[in-house]
Amino acid sequence: MLMFRLLSRRLRCTFPVAYRSVSSGYGIIKSDLPDVQISNESVPDLVFNHFSKWDDALIAECAVTGRKYTYKQIMDYSLALNKSLRKKLKLQSGDIVAVLLPNVPEMPIATLGIFKAGLVVTTINPLYTPGESILNEQIKGKLLFKKN
Repeated sequence: MLMFRLLSRRLRCTFPVAYRSVSSGYGIIKSDLPDVQISNESVPDLVFNHFSKWDDALIAECAVTGRKYTYKQIMDYSLALNKSLRKKLKLQSGDIVAVLLPNVPEMPIATLGIFKAGLVVTTINPLYTPGESILNEQIKGKLLFKKN
């Protein structure tokens, strides 16, 4: 274990750094830790499989409005959104859906429903600068979710 010293005019701190053999080839970094097994499940399926453990427990609540959602409600609303996006709006796998929402409890409903439908989610922050907003204009989204 080596000690590195970070020096500045006012800050003097020392912290340990452990070195491991991490390189297994050019541009490839490999940990000494065992590989993580990644499931072939989609993100919504993986999440929903864990949700069933806490059906009636509260997962999200808006401090301003008091809107509350349980794990089961988030799952049910997400699955309903998934069906609507595919059947009513005729969106196809790979279509881009933009989500312009503040930090509200409906955000996981929108995100999980869009993912479950096989669509691509892109988020838009209402606080973006004009330069950042230009990037949003280049996105060829088929649908925009926003707060009323």
